[in-house]
Amino acid sequence: MAPKEQVLSCEECHSRDGHLANLEGFYLPLQLLSGLLYYYYNDWVSWGFTAGLDGVAFLHTAMAFVRLLFLLVHIYLTTTGGSLLAYIQSMITGWEEVEEDL
Repeated sequence: MAPKEQVLSCEECHSRDGHLANLEGFYLPLQLLSGLLYYYYNDWVSWGFTAGLDGVAFLHTAMAFVRLLFLLVHIYLTTTGGSLLAYIQSMITGWEEVEEDL
């Protein structure tokens, strides 16, 4: 675990200028497109789409692992507050107790 001074706040990653700003619009379109291609596999010939199913299957599976990793990382991050459930409590109540530096 990082020292208290180096811990990132949620806003540092989840803001327009945060660490994840360049990933906007990346995950969901790939997951949706690969899922639709998977679903309509039998219609590919009529569409003139000649690619193999392996690439679509790999992409769809990779996006499932990205989703799982996202979930696990965020569950872990909710436990890094002052107490085990401090961040979860602040998400539910809308209030967070912050220590003031004097």
